[in-house]
Amino acid sequence: MFLMFYWIIDVRGLQRWTLPFVVIGLNAVAIYMSENHSMEQNRRHLYGTSERNTRLFRATVPRVRRSGSRLVLYPKNGGYEPAI
Repeated sequence: MFLMFYWIIDVRGLQRWTLPFVVIGLNAVAIYMSENHSMEQNRRHLYGTSERNTRLFRATVPRVRRSGSRLVLYPKNGGYEPAI
């Protein structure tokens, strides 16, 4: 499949229809990069910059993320609504 797209886009030069894929790809990269940046900004804002507070942040954030995803992913009372 990669070879087919390479041939169509690069060899044949048909690039006009690829704009939606470029936009989606750039947005995915931007979201991935901004997630790491926003976590660092939240750490500094909420916990400060001392080593003790950094260790506290690293210990609590994974647990908070897991519990937040559980609220959204697992059904409430056996139903299919989000458990929020």
